[in-house]
Amino acid sequence: MRTLTIFTHILLFTLASLSYTANATLILEWNSNSTSSNNPATGASAKATLNFINDIDFATNGLVVIQMLIRNTTDEITAFGAEATTSKLTGIAFDLVAPNQGLDQTNFTGGNFLTTMIIGADAQPFGTLDFAAANDGDFNGGGTPNNALSEGVEDSLSVKVGFNGLSALQVEAAFKVGFMDSSDSGLNYVARFQQVNGGTNGNDASDKLDGGECCGDGGGGPPTEVPEPSVLFLLGSALLALSLRKKVA
Repeated sequence: MRTLTIFTHILLFTLASLSYTANATLILEWNSNSTSSNNPATGASAKATLNFINDIDFATNGLVVIQMLIRNTTDEITAFGAEATTSKLTGIAFDLVAPNQGLDQTNFTGGNFLTTMIIGADAQPFGTLDFAAANDGDFNGGGTPNNALSEGVEDSLSVKVGFNGLSALQVEAAFKVGFMDSSDSGLNYVARFQQVNGGTNGNDASDKLDGGECCGDGGGGPPTEVPEPSVLFLLGSALLALSLRKKVA
């Protein structure tokens, strides 16, 4: 009986010490619901999965990590527009929840393809967006698409931004509201393509898609709270203590 009592105290202490990392995900899709810079749209498409996590030093720096998994979905979804089957995704851009701070190159980690962060990205005819990740420094026009994402290819990158102390869960919720707001006060999101085999320029068309679909959570469930490794260690230690005492008894 005493063994159970000791274990109970350890377990209660562990549970009382739980420390969580806020974690929330939403998905942006550029598809037939998007507004294209072409008429008709080329049919190029893309998807961005955004994962929001409190920075490891969130308590002191207030930064939220936005992890991005970007995929060129051309020829992977239902065809639309000129029904493109090949393209190069040269970048994605989106507005940020305001107020924000800390958006600079030192807080950006590029991917294998989208290596460059652009602050105040020119995404004409869809305006200027707060943040962009691209394969070079030019989001609006020109540049080379040779090292961009081909159809079916994806890339991982991240950026850290502060939002006046809001946690990752709060930031994700604010982004979701903004992305789903189609008014002028909403948040815009744009994808840019080159070397598309659709549209009036044959196999060398370019296209930008504004908006589309938001905001899936990547799995149909609510935002989750994930235990820190230290919590799992404490819980494991408690279970080990119970096991050893049972063997001694």
